Amino acid sequence: MQLDILERFLVLAHSPKKSYNLLGDVQVNYGLVGAMIIQMVEDDIITLKGKKLVVVSKEPIENPFFRELRDLMLKKKKHKSIVFWLKVMVARSSYKLRKHLRRSLTDKEIYRHERRKFLWIFPYDKYYLKNIELRNNLIFTLKEELKGDSKSIGDESLALLGLLKACTAMRILTYDRAERKLLRQRIEDVIAGLPKDTTIYKTVKEVKRGVNSSISMAVIAATSAANASFYGSHY
Repeated sequence: MQLDILERFLVLAHSPKKSYNLLGDVQVNYGLVGAMIIQMVEDDIITLKGKKLVVVSKEPIENPFFRELRDLMLKKKKHKSIVFWLKVMVARSSYKLRKHLRRSLTDKEIYRHERRKFLWIFPYDKYYLKNIELRNNLIFTLKEELKGDSKSIGDESLALLGLLKACTAMRILTYDRAERKLLRQRIEDVIAGLPKDTTIYKTVKEVKRGVNSSISMAVIAATSAANASFYGSHY
């Protein structure tokens, strides 16, 4: 079954048994938008020039979120960085993007959807991973590719590995600390060993850096707000 980078990332982030994600909302949101940017580069809709994203195709786009980002980029007089567009799309569309992907994965029978009601009045949705074997295979494939020749790692696998590391989500691949440390170093070695002039190298490197810094800033902002609220309530 063919899944894009966004769908694979969300499947990996989802608990194999429960209805929630193993990652926090900030990690999932920035990870998905990062995956979207990489997928759009792979699909030759946008590309990276220097450290700025540039539109290369004005052809009709079926995916509404790809179309939204492309149209926003076209409206700007100056090209903007990956970090800029990460923040814009997370703020504008992360909730809708996640909802769209969950419905898509349900249609593909990878997720199971349950509609419930809180206090028998307020409806809400629960999504469970139906195809657990698919998630297990994704994890197995990523780990096996890391163990092999770095030149044999596909672009999509490279993107996923870079995103998992940027989102501090290596525990998805293994709970063993020693193994996680080895995998993190291996990812760095693989990315460093890629030809520096390739689009996928530059894109994954910049998205990884952008996701990592954006998550860090979001966490700092949330912590500062929580501390201000706590101390404000005690004076």
